[in-house]
Amino acid sequence: MIGQLLYILALSLILITLCVIDIKTLLLPNQLTLGLLTFGLVMNLTSFGFCSFSEGLFGAILGFALIYISNLIYRGLRKTHGIGMGDAKLLGALGGVFGYFYVLPILFIASLSCLVLQLIPYQRKKLSSIIAFGPYLCLTGIGFSIYQWRF
Repeated sequence: MIGQLLYILALSLILITLCVIDIKTLLLPNQLTLGLLTFGLVMNLTSFGFCSFSEGLFGAILGFALIYISNLIYRGLRKTHGIGMGDAKLLGALGGVFGYFYVLPILFIASLSCLVLQLIPYQRKKLSSIIAFGPYLCLTGIGFSIYQWRF
């Protein structure tokens, strides 16, 4: 119980750090996203993890692939990137932490949160504006880690 709480706190600290960096710079450093992936996969080898190692590995691949393939399609249609690869690595890392079963719910909740908050009138931006998506993924990841906590 205490071990998993410490895991959630460490996970939350990494996600908050990524959130702040993405808000300020629109970048998600590889050292943190890939470090989060490694940390999550290693923790899945212990009793503190949220899933098995194999579920985490498949989740990492699925999370990265969803955004990567979406970006390829968007780039093919619009001749420009639609989302950064830091976001793909972050979703992959969250898939590595929580497993493949939670990749789509995390992406859906983060996307819906982003959409709703971007439609608030005082924050209205052009559709072509660059939006940091990482914070939405990070906050959703923190929410899922709290949801997964076994008291």
